[in-house]
Amino acid sequence: MTDAHTGYLTAASAKDFGAALVKEFVADRAAGGRATGVFGSAVRISLAGTKTAPIVRPHFPMKTLSFTGTDASGKPDNMDPVVVYNLDDSVRIGADQDAINYFSGGSVKFSVPAGNYLAVAYFLDTDADGNVTGMRVVARPQFTVSDNTSMAFAASEATSKVTMITPRPADPQDGGFVLHRTSQAGPDLFLDVGVTPGGPIYVAPTKTPVTLGKLDTYPYRRFGAATGGPYQYHLQYLASGVIPRQFYVATPANTATLDSYFYSDVDSLGAQSEVGAYPFAKDFPEFPPDHKQPVPAHQLIYVSTGPGLEWGGGVAKSTHDFAGIDIWESFQGGAPRQYSPGQWVRENWNTYPLHPAAPERFTPAANDAEVQPGVVRAGDTFTFNLYPFSDNESGHVGSGIYPGKVGTGSGTYELDQDGTKVASGDLAEYMAVPPITVGPAASTIRLVMDASRVGPLYKLSTQSHTEWTWHSQHQTGDGVPDGYMCLPYYPVTHDCSTEPLMTTATTIPGLSLHGTVPGGRQTIGLQFGHLQLTPRSAVTSAKVDYSIDDGKTWLPAKVTKLGDGKYSASYSAVVVVALS
Repeated sequence: MTDAHTGYLTAASAKDFGAALVKEFVADRAAGGRATGVFGSAVRISLAGTKTAPIVRPHFPMKTLSFTGTDASGKPDNMDPVVVYNLDDSVRIGADQDAINYFSGGSVKFSVPAGNYLAVAYFLDTDADGNVTGMRVVARPQFTVSDNTSMAFAASEATSKVTMITPRPADPQDGGFVLHRTSQAGPDLFLDVGVTPGGPIYVAPTKTPVTLGKLDTYPYRRFGAATGGPYQYHLQYLASGVIPRQFYVATPANTATLDSYFYSDVDSLGAQSEVGAYPFAKDFPEFPPDHKQPVPAHQLIYVSTGPGLEWGGGVAKSTHDFAGIDIWESFQGGAPRQYSPGQWVRENWNTYPLHPAAPERFTPAANDAEVQPGVVRAGDTFTFNLYPFSDNESGHVGSGIYPGKVGTGSGTYELDQDGTKVASGDLAEYMAVPPITVGPAASTIRLVMDASRVGPLYKLSTQSHTEWTWHSQHQTGDGVPDGYMCLPYYPVTHDCSTEPLMTTATTIPGLSLHGTVPGGRQTIGLQFGHLQLTPRSAVTSAKVDYSIDDGKTWLPAKVTKLGDGKYSASYSAVVVVALS
């Protein structure tokens, strides 16, 4: 008899439900197998609505693949996972949940078609909340199943402790171990298991290179300054073909330095993250734990370098809890970039004044997910990807009017064609402006975006008014290249063109981390350009007005043309106070 129950989760109950599942998992693990509570019999949990069609597999004669497992104490293992993956065609096994099972009483079995396989066992240490506090990884990268087959796993095989030596004193924080395997056909396997801060990771090295598909592994670890100083390390080391001994030394010859300045108009406890990824992880987004970061601040961030390795980061002024997950507020996110050994790069996060900006791409198309340009036209429909409250660093985009717990945002937009209003409305969360269809004739387009936000996080750049005017016509023919997409969702489409909206960035010499400068004579730098993928047209003039009374009155600044879209603007920021 099968009973079906439906229900829903709120933000509060989702956290409770997750805690209950963890409690049951820990209890089952202690009991030596999945034989207690709700999971004592077959249980399936899924979203309501239309059911997803299962993967269809051809029928094959099946063989029994049996594994025995002993834990770190030499006893029969319970509740640790084993993953199998078919190296001939991963659709046969490895592409869905049938690829994973758990030791019970020291054994686990799979029913598989004959062929070539990978198997990997994870022997995990967990705390009372189910968090992984340490692990041992033992893999059989390639073996053949021609009949019923038995193999043994032992946690004691994982003899190589992941060790990373840093030039400056540093304490290990969160980390993990990634295993990537490809089959001769079918989807890749990407396994990423993380541990809590300082949790040890042991790996069983292998000697024989694989001959079917590819094998990639790497450990990753974040380190914080041992003295609480202004530096951190984000390290990871790729190996292919075999799983090597896990001993690594960070040096200037295999790291780059990100000289990172986190600007903030208020003192707050925010968050910061750096994510390293290789090209094969393009279809497997990684979300390593962020860590708390007081802002404003200055940090030296040392990152690993290597072929294909790229890093994307971000910083938030605040976070709030949602079902046990830290949700960022008032943040800036950066496009992935590749760095060279020994390279020193300055990164400015949340530099003022904030303004709308669009995502950009700096890495090869094959390396990571597609990017939607700021404004594209497909036929006669515009799709927008503009983020209010972005900073002045190329490739950074802000959180827009994302709804937070410590502030609120709002705004409006209007689009005109040859002076006639076509559409207007309120800015939406995240993507801000919805798709808009215009007439097919060649015309002049004007987009106006007003954005504002209020709350204790916001003292500077609380509002912006932006107008773009450009010539546009019906789109047909060649579209955007690989690495870009026309719509902010999948499947990826390329049949559109990028519209030539102007971009701007401001440099303020002497800007403090709180976003202020001393009073007196000021000279700021301005850089004008256009969205990526659009022709660069000449910037012929610029006008700058300034205010020293919170926008009540505005005065013209002296503007000097420097060439190549660059200008400087000079003015005096002196407030005269009459004393009596």
